[in-house]
Amino acid sequence: MTRLFAPCLFLGLFFLPAILSADSAALPDGVKVTITKVGSLPASIQITAPKEKRITLQEGEWDRVPKSVRPYLSELFKLKKPASIDITLDCSESPESQEWGENAVKVAKEEFPKLVELLDSEGFKPTEKIELVFKKMDGVAYATGGKIVISADWIARQPGDIGMVVHELIHVVQAYRHRVPSWVTEGIADYIRFFVYEKNGERTCRVNPDRAKYTDSYRTTGAFFNWIVTTQDEKFITKLNAVCREGKYSDEFFKETTGKTLDELWDGFIKSLRK
Repeated sequence: MTRLFAPCLFLGLFFLPAILSADSAALPDGVKVTITKVGSLPASIQITAPKEKRITLQEGEWDRVPKSVRPYLSELFKLKKPASIDITLDCSESPESQEWGENAVKVAKEEFPKLVELLDSEGFKPTEKIELVFKKMDGVAYATGGKIVISADWIARQPGDIGMVVHELIHVVQAYRHRVPSWVTEGIADYIRFFVYEKNGERTCRVNPDRAKYTDSYRTTGAFFNWIVTTQDEKFITKLNAVCREGKYSDEFFKETTGKTLDELWDGFIKSLRK
């Protein structure tokens, strides 16, 4: 009897793979395939087949799959090509930002496919090009369409704030074309930035239980969303993003998704802070 396994491996953002099914193609006798997936992508394939040594395949090595097994894997695997982004860097107004900008481009290219995977929804096609522009301006940064504009003055004062680029890149990936409350939009972005990318949200997103409101946005809402993810529904952010992108957001979403109203969830979050 042959068996097919799909063990879960935590790598970066994604740790909720669907268990693969062998119903569509029975493996030959004596063949065992162990597939580790991250999101919808393969992290590795381990194959033990008759007359073949046990081999472990990483991405880009699929040509090493034994020919006797290839027809079966083609049925079992529905590979989804990782999203990629072409980034144009414009430091014409701030040449001194060039080195920082080049590092920002590298980070954005690394994080973009992870963000697309986390914020995926039916029929969504992410942009393939964005422009990263550095300007002499007040403020920190903003995203508009396929452009991220960053304050050269800000990075001069805060050169370690690379997470800001990830925050703005999240807005590019969100790609909302419908009206969404700003506290929701910014809460999603700061949740991903601090709790998923930087992984320091417990320290950097402190919330005052006596004064805070869920509509405070940014870090406060990000911390609230993290509490929902960890205590109510681990797929909450993906689901919330989907309804926002579809133009179907309402406060009823929280009740429909978790069984609790928005106010009930907030009360639960505040109580957790007081413990």
